Amino acid sequence: MKENILINKYISMVVVLFLIAFGVRADKLLSIEEKIVTLTLLGEAHDKGEMGMYAVGRKIEKVASERNLRPAWACMITNEFKCWAELKSVRISHKVQEMQKKWLKAEFDENGTLVPDPRHLYARELAKGLVAGKKLERK
Repeated sequence: MKENILINKYISMVVVLFLIAFGVRADKLLSIEEKIVTLTLLGEAHDKGEMGMYAVGRKIEKVASERNLRPAWACMITNEFKCWAELKSVRISHKVQEMQKKWLKAEFDENGTLVPDPRHLYARELAKGLVAGKKLERK
């Protein structure tokens, strides 16, 4: 029994590492733009829940609109979001990898099975809407 739990844990870890390495969440691939916006939502509002992420989403939308930028560029090049400004790396790809390591941590249950984090799922869906150009309603 203990061996099965250990094997499940190792298999789950390999799957998670694979998914994180390729920037996917079990069901769908995220574009680089969606990934950047998702990481911004998680990085800026990691301790504020869905309402905090929504507020950050509204800020992304506002900055992008005011400066005529795509949402991902509004996150990365405007210095409006401290989670990106704090990173030491100069290259965008390295910054994205650093943010992934920090905010997309996997969690496992007592049997070693991957447990999806609802915050990640909410941030991803919110990011997809922002990147697609959907306007967020005022809450």
